[in-house]
Amino acid sequence: MNILKLENDGSLVINEGSEVTNIGILHLILKSIFEASELEKEEEGIINFLLSNKEYLVSHDAVSDAVKKYLVYKAQEANNYNLTFQKYFTKILQHELKTTENRLAYFTGDKYNINSVFWPNPTHIKYPRSIYDELPYAWENKIIDKFTPVGSSGSCFAMEIAHGLQKRGYNYIITEQNKQSCAKWGIIFNTPSFRQLVEKVFGLRKTPKLLWATKRNERLIFCDPFREDIEFESIEDYENDYETHIERAREALLKVKVFVITLGMNEVWTLTSDGSVFSRCPWGFAASLVCKKVLTVEENISELQKMLDIWRIYNPDIKIILSVSPVPLHATFRGDTFHVIAANCHSKSILRIAAEEFASRNKNVFYLPAYETVLYCTKNPWTEDQRHVSREAVENVMQLFDKMFVAQEIEYNYPSDETLSNALKLREINLIIFPKWNLAEKLIVDNLKNIIETIINHPDKNRITLLIDTTNVDEEDVALLISGVTMNIFIEQDLDMSEIPEISLVGNLSEKQWDSLLLNLHARIVLEHENQDVITQTRAERIPIWQE
Repeated sequence: MNILKLENDGSLVINEGSEVTNIGILHLILKSIFEASELEKEEEGIINFLLSNKEYLVSHDAVSDAVKKYLVYKAQEANNYNLTFQKYFTKILQHELKTTENRLAYFTGDKYNINSVFWPNPTHIKYPRSIYDELPYAWENKIIDKFTPVGSSGSCFAMEIAHGLQKRGYNYIITEQNKQSCAKWGIIFNTPSFRQLVEKVFGLRKTPKLLWATKRNERLIFCDPFREDIEFESIEDYENDYETHIERAREALLKVKVFVITLGMNEVWTLTSDGSVFSRCPWGFAASLVCKKVLTVEENISELQKMLDIWRIYNPDIKIILSVSPVPLHATFRGDTFHVIAANCHSKSILRIAAEEFASRNKNVFYLPAYETVLYCTKNPWTEDQRHVSREAVENVMQLFDKMFVAQEIEYNYPSDETLSNALKLREINLIIFPKWNLAEKLIVDNLKNIIETIINHPDKNRITLLIDTTNVDEEDVALLISGVTMNIFIEQDLDMSEIPEISLVGNLSEKQWDSLLLNLHARIVLEHENQDVITQTRAERIPIWQE
């Protein structure tokens, strides 16, 4: 091992794992661990310790270990493990953790998706990969199943997501019939419009009742500048619809548990008089009454944050999946300085950065890389107009959506409606309960004990099957819990074990199987704490309530 040179003699050669042979290298290591004010107090002592214990100069990691030993030695000597010592020791541990993270920065073995690190290369000799076979995800968060109330809104690309969700049988919430989203709020292109929608829905603002008129196929129609593509046959139709739409939109935003938002534009038009935001552009509306603006990243984040903060007051459990529409700008109002292609790149870049930053700042907000999937991972992304996305692109995005967010459907041993009765051991009287499984265990046990005791002591117990919903919970855990509760009841009451009631667990049935089961249910036993989401999703609220 070389002896540490106390003079820094110019350029330093520093390799991973190399010895510390120069005072300059040692200074760099110590400055990577401690702040300048901390080094002023301890650097001389640390260097003297290393000069006396040169075996610690074999590597940077060894130096880190030596610094820890020096601090322990100093604390023992002073018999004082004070806050300063703890602070210094924490700094070293943080440095060691950071060093390990740095070494693993491009390591694929610990990644959820091992393909997430390196750009695909179809010509690679050992690991050829085509970008057109990639789904650009790095993690999965299975927050959706076929029963989860889902909604969406945004640009015209958001319509494709809405149609895809419905086509695949998701519980897509629709409170007003339309072709675009959950309710007739129209296509939404910019972040202030999302904030404005939520403010309107929850009674925090009203947009002025303004329309512009146009002729289509010799027919006069009226258009709402705040609800793109929502048209009215007359002014009276628009006025009659105004409050009804607010109610339906509010119903949608309260029902959904997961909402997909697709951002489309960063060039925004507003009404000059009060700042009300147009969904896209004025079209035939009076140019003298509007103004235009290009938003910054932080302005977009602020608009989304206001939207979410208001929404979560009324729907605290809402989860947001955020994406950016790949559909280019139809036109730009910045054509004097930027070609529409350059303006589009700026617009999408701002929205893309804002979307990721907004997601990083908020719990249960996630970014869906639909934009990247279309632009990079789809071989033929566009239709003939070179602007709207192809079916291939939509299918790729929906595959990505499923991969990232959708829980795989569990296959139970219910192959057909005919065998459902046998699988669940249905009898003449079939009762069902929907426990809320995320409560404290004592509450769950008390609920179950009351119900099971009632069944055990019922005069028709030999004709009754009690069905217990276990949607989205571990059936094995539930079975153990129910078995324990039942056994305790029989022991406490000294009952004959041959009289154990028939109890069946009902897991994630298909919609068709639920429809079949509902026809065979006598009644629903109402619990003090119930899973209202599953009751709504399965339409179990229409089952008669059990009266004893």
